[in-house]
Order: sequence, then C-alpha cells, then structure tokens
Amino acid sequence: MKKLSELMTMTKDNSSVETSTSRPVVVLFDKVLDSGKVIHSAEIDTFTHHFYGQSISATLGTDHDEELQDWLRDELYKAGIKGRSMIYPFKARFEDLAHDTHSDEYSGPLYLFLFDTDDIKNLLVITCHWYDGLFRNDSYVVGVIASEDTILGFVEKRLQDRNCISAY
Repeated sequence: MKKLSELMTMTKDNSSVETSTSRPVVVLFDKVLDSGKVIHSAEIDTFTHHFYGQSISATLGTDHDEELQDWLRDELYKAGIKGRSMIYPFKARFEDLAHDTHSDEYSGPLYLFLFDTDDIKNLLVITCHWYDGLFRNDSYVVGVIASEDTILGFVEKRLQDRNCISAY
C-alpha cells in the first residue's frame, strides 16, 4: 500500500487533478458514517484540498442513492481488477468517523479508493467491511467524494431524474 505522500505525488504526475470550480461534496450511504465527522476529518480534508482545491462543504443526497452506490461498487470492482485504483487506509479509526448508532454489520478499517471511470475522474470512494453473518464484503461502499457538478451531472445523465437531488 502506498503512503499518502506517494499518492499525492503520483496524482500530480498524472495531472488528473480536478480543475472544476464546483465545490466538493460527499454522498454517504446506509447511515454508516457521520457526515459531520467526515466533513471535519483532517485526512479527508487533505484529499479534497489536493483533488478539488477546497474542503467538503456539504453532504448531498439523491432519491437514487442505492443505484449510485451499486454503480460505485461495480466501478470499484472493475477498477480493482484492471489495477486502476489507488488505496489509502485511513489512520482514523472506523469508530472516529462512524455514527454512534451504526449497524454492527459494518466495521473498520476504512479505506479511500481513488480511481477514474469512463464517466467521472477522481472519484474518492470510502469503503469499510460489511458482514451480515452469511455474506461478507471487505470493500463495501459507504461514501463517495466528488465535485458537486460531477455528481449532479452523473445522476442527471445516468439516472435520468435531476429533480431527485437534495442537499442537506
């Protein structure tokens, strides 16, 4: 696994840093992570400053969060198979960013995956372990960080329903 400084150097060399003036937002799934804790995380702030030039300013939600989460899971899987993702293990404990009332099906450690898809550059996807007693997923998608325009455009383009967006 690469260190944060190595990831930052690699992405600067790739020149794939987001140049949009759109603010970075986070979409959280399954009520696992606490939005206030995520927005104020020093680790996450380091990444958003590097890729978007500013801190996360809001949490975004859609009526299609489940479809977005499923798409991210599939894209993360494809990127992993092709070796096109970088992984950063959080130094913060899972409990430091999770809701106090999160389900026991979810547990640490948290990872941040950086990868590009055909539709979106610089996706920062947050994962953790999920286990329901029968099935297990060590890279369960619990959040995504991207520019607001990117998320809104993707939902409009791929999910065909712009009216479902709401910031909270």
